[in-house]
Amino acid sequence: MMILKPSTTQFLLLCGILAGLAALPTHAMTVHAMTRAQKIEAGATLYQTKGCGYCHGKTATGTAKGPSLAHLGWWHWRGSRLAKQINNGGQKMPAFGDSLTRDEVSELVTWLRSHPAAKTHN
Repeated sequence: MMILKPSTTQFLLLCGILAGLAALPTHAMTVHAMTRAQKIEAGATLYQTKGCGYCHGKTATGTAKGPSLAHLGWWHWRGSRLAKQINNGGQKMPAFGDSLTRDEVSELVTWLRSHPAAKTHN
């Protein structure tokens, strides 16, 4: 039986590949492992940083530009309908499907459905 020994070049190449794999971002893997509380917090942060409050108000209670989102948790809007609205827009709302990832939309939906005003109607 013949035992093959890798050359120094092959060994260094393998080490480089493994180091590169270890440096890959793990965001996609960790988002799915987030707790509901973490998704709510991430959604609240996205709401503030992505400019949702410009139309819907700082606390999602509405402005002259956009309606209140505070009661979406008890409306007949399911999470999939909220996600579709965020992605595709509608009426006067622009579409955000090109600027948000699927995970970000999911985080926003989780936050909207957990809004304090929604809890008083569940």
